[in-house]
Amino acid sequence: MKNSIQNQQMKNQAGMNMQNSAQNQQMQNQAGMNMQNSAQNQQMQNQAGMDMQNSAQNQQMQNQAGMNMQNSVQNNKMKNSMQNQQQNNMQ
Repeated sequence: MKNSIQNQQMKNQAGMNMQNSAQNQQMQNQAGMNMQNSAQNQQMQNQAGMDMQNSAQNQQMQNQAGMNMQNSVQNNKMKNSMQNQQQNNMQ
């Protein structure tokens, strides 16, 4: 049910597909900045015109190595919290 609700949300919200896919990539690739960037991700859902700023941060995080295993656990937590927030917004 959780996944079906998210799929419906993506269909019903116009112009959010690329934005949310970029957020998913950010959560997978960022190292050592999870808490700071998670707040920015929540802002991205509600504020337009911030894509370029955060995409530049994503590229920087991709170039920094050495924290992948530690942050992969945190990334999974951040994905779940973002999914919960998206569901609440739909309700």
